[in-house]
Formats: sequence, C-alpha cells, structure tokens
Amino acid sequence: MIIFEATQRTKIGTQYSRFIRRKENKIPAIIYGFKKYKPTLLIFLKHNNFLNYQITKEFGIKPLCIILKKKKYLVKIQEIQRHAFKLKILHIDFLYISGDFKNF
Repeated sequence: MIIFEATQRTKIGTQYSRFIRRKENKIPAIIYGFKKYKPTLLIFLKHNNFLNYQITKEFGIKPLCIILKKKKYLVKIQEIQRHAFKLKILHIDFLYISGDFKNF
C-alpha cells in the first residue's frame, strides 16, 4: 500500500493554490465522502512524490493511505486535474473509503 504524508490547508482560493504550487511544489487536494457528521478535508501533497507514484502499476487501482495529523485515511483517486501541456498536477480529488486502519 502506498502511503502519503499530507498537510492540512487552512486557506482556500485560486491565488493561494497557485502560490503553493509554485513556491512549495505541493498539490492542493480534497478528501470527501465522509458521513454527514464529518466535513471534507482540504490538504496538500508533495508534487514530486505523487508524480513518481503515477509510474507504478498500482496507480489508480489500489487504494492509498493518507496520513494527516497522525490519523490514517484510506482513499481512492476520484479525479486528477492536470496542466494542459506541462507535467504538472493541478488538483486531486480523493474519495474516502471506510475501512479498518488497524492493518497498516
């Protein structure tokens, strides 16, 4: 299973997302699909780590584990927005999968 470290986003908006993509080389992402009592999570991932993951055979098939504030979230990729002609990822949508995190 592939594991990614994430940091939580506090600010939202196009200008802030562009700044983070350019200066810190991170991808804005969102985790949704929780039950009604949990809000969606806005996160950042390291761009180069995720770009290298795309080369593997498991890309898009196996679920991912995202660690955010010492909590593990089992997710699958719902949608990836890419730049038109550069090898850049602009945004990722993850769908939360309910599961048992004791096996990690």
